[in-house]
This record gives sequence, C-alpha cells and structure tokens, in this order.
Amino acid sequence: MKPSTTTPLVATGLLLASVLLPQPAVAAAPAVVMSEPVTGASVKPGPVALRGTATDDVGVTELWLGIQDRSTLLWWRPDGTWGAFARVPVTITPGASATWAYDWTALAAGEYGVTVFAKDADGAISSTWRSFTVDNVAPDADFTQPPINDEVYGVRPLTFSGWASDDRKIGDVGFAVSDRTTGQWYRPDGTFGDYHRYPTQLTSTGEKTANWQFTWTPPRAGQFSLQVVVLDKAGNPDASIPFRRINVDNTPPHTVIAAPAGISASTPLNTPVTLSGSATDDYGVTGLWLAIQDQATRSWLRPDGSWGAFARVQIPVDRSGSPTTSWSYAFRPPALGAFVVQIAAIDRVGLVDQDKPYRLITAVAPPSPSPSPSPRPTPSPTPTYRPTSKPTPKPTLTYKPKPKCDWVFHRSRWQWVCA
Repeated sequence: MKPSTTTPLVATGLLLASVLLPQPAVAAAPAVVMSEPVTGASVKPGPVALRGTATDDVGVTELWLGIQDRSTLLWWRPDGTWGAFARVPVTITPGASATWAYDWTALAAGEYGVTVFAKDADGAISSTWRSFTVDNVAPDADFTQPPINDEVYGVRPLTFSGWASDDRKIGDVGFAVSDRTTGQWYRPDGTFGDYHRYPTQLTSTGEKTANWQFTWTPPRAGQFSLQVVVLDKAGNPDASIPFRRINVDNTPPHTVIAAPAGISASTPLNTPVTLSGSATDDYGVTGLWLAIQDQATRSWLRPDGSWGAFARVQIPVDRSGSPTTSWSYAFRPPALGAFVVQIAAIDRVGLVDQDKPYRLITAVAPPSPSPSPSPRPTPSPTPTYRPTSKPTPKPTLTYKPKPKCDWVFHRSRWQWVCA
C-alpha cells in the first residue's frame, strides 16, 4: 500500500484534536517508454518494429497497444481490419520492469500513431504515444560532375558532385567505385574486392533536397564506374541508381613529323616551310605544343609573337579529340640562321608527348637575281668576203670566112663545090 495522508478532525464548534488517520494511497501508474520507432520516424512498408519498456514499483501485469491511421482516424484490429478502437495485446513477463516488443506489418503508406498502455498490480494504467510515417516513395539522385559518361582523367584527386531529393526527407547518400574490367569494388585499404560504399559530404538545401560531393584518388589508370546510392529516412533506395563511366589515363600521346623527312631543312628567307605529320593517343589528341628556338640568340618564340624565355604555343590538329589525327604547321623564319622547331601532342588529360620530335630549319639568303642585259642596237652584218670564182674562159672563136659555094660542071657532071 502507498503511505497514508493526514486528516484534521473538527467537532461542531469545538476543536477536539488533530488525529492522524491512515487513508488509502493513490496508486502510482506504471512508467511506459517507447524506444522504437523514434519520434518522427519514417519507415518502409513491411514489418515495423515497435519496442519499449514498462516499469512499476508494484509490478507491471499487462500491456497492450492501439495503432491508428491518422488520416482516417480508424484503428487497426488484430484481424487486419480497421474500425473502432480494439486492444492489441502484447505479451510480457510481469514484473517491476518489463520489456515489450510488437512487430506490425504496414501495408500502405501514410501517417500512423501508436498508443501503448501498461497496467500494474494495483490496477493503475498509464500510456505513451508516438507517431511515425510509412513511406513508399523512392528518393532520386544524379550527377552534376561529371555531366556525361566516358570522361577521361589523370591519376590525381578527382571530385565528383551531384544532388539528391525525396518527397519527405533525405537520409543518406553513399558513393561506390568499381573496376569495369574486373567487376571489383574499391575498398578503404586501396585494393579492389567486395562491395563497399563510402559516405559523401552532404550540404542540405532543405529536408527534401541536398547536394552531395565525394573526392576519390584513382590508384592507377583504368576504366571505372561510379555509383551513387541515396536512401531516404525510411530506408528506400533510389529506384534507378545513377552511375557514370570514367577513364583514367597516364599514357602520353605520340607525335610523328613526316615532313620534312630529314632532321634538317633549309629555306630562303621569308619562304615558309610546312611541317606536317600525325599524332595518336588512347583516348584522343586535343592539340599540339609548338616550341621554336632561335639557335643564334637562344631565345624562344612566345605566344605574343615576341622572343624571350622558354614558352610554348598551342596549335590545333585536324581532328581534335580523335585517337588519331593529322596536323600541319607553316613556319616562316623571321631572320637568317637556324631554328629548332619542336612539336609535341597533347591528349585529353593534358599529358604531353615527352619525346618532343623536332626539325632544324635554316633560313638562307635567297640567290641574287641575274641583271637583265641592256638592249643593244642590232649591228649591221659584216660583209663576208668571198673570192670571185675565176670565170670559165670562153673559147676564142676563130673567124673563118664562109665558104663560097657554087655549081660547077666537072667531070662530065654538075657538082656543088665550095671553095
């Protein structure tokens, strides 16, 4: 029994005495505590663990609870229906301290409340109440960096970032890295093996939204997959886990100078020499570094066109980003003398060909032009002496008088006789 209280007794018109009389004590009710779910908890549909304790000085003898749908105000019944309040008995071991547990299966999303009642041996009853949410809406997350798949990086610290959201409240955002060749996952000791998820750095932008960030240093070159897993407060994961494929490269590109074919070439001053060739890389060539040194002054061509301390000038390739590309560059020596022209390819990571192929271009004085001959008067042709051929002598004609002829009768006949 509880301790008695004092009651003064008074007779009519006369104070007789103050007498202490024992009175029945008001029974102290049990203390009921609910440890699960915590206040404002969100849980997934399915089994919901209801846990707690009840204590009393004379002993807890009975415990029961009620579960209410806060939108309809109906109570859950042990037969699975909803309606007027009905006790849901919870089995305990009676005593001064009783631990209780009940597993309730939540079939639908919504807001619920649970009231737990405890009764002691004196018949005193007390209760406690807790609300929770059953959430079946998956959260969402994605990458902002890298924005696309198949980006290429060097072996250095890499920071990835993105966002996460939920209809109620963000819980946790994790990050995992796998080797696409072996299928193994990166682990805290720097090796690859069983699945491991790292926590990210979260910056809340409200209970329902957050930004995440994670920094990872690749242990080597290779092909990897990045995965982000967001859980809401109920433990629901993203229905479609976002990922990114990345490549890590530590192999420099390769450069070839095809023309001029020889190491040395010469050109008249102010006449350009065209250097051309090709460049290759596993993941793509983005440009060329050009370095030109005047061998007489030891100065280098600078991006602003001046000459001074060592500098490089970036020049384009024909197909930027392609694993194989051609290129050409026309160099016009600014003065007489020798110049070293270095060409080195650059890849998508920023790696540069360390071989740095070159050509020695020498500018020479152009040949002096031959003077044009002055016009001269056409000389009169000098007569050529030709001896006159001796004329063929004409035969001297000897005059012979023409014979005189006549008919003469001679020897008994007429004859023509010339004398």
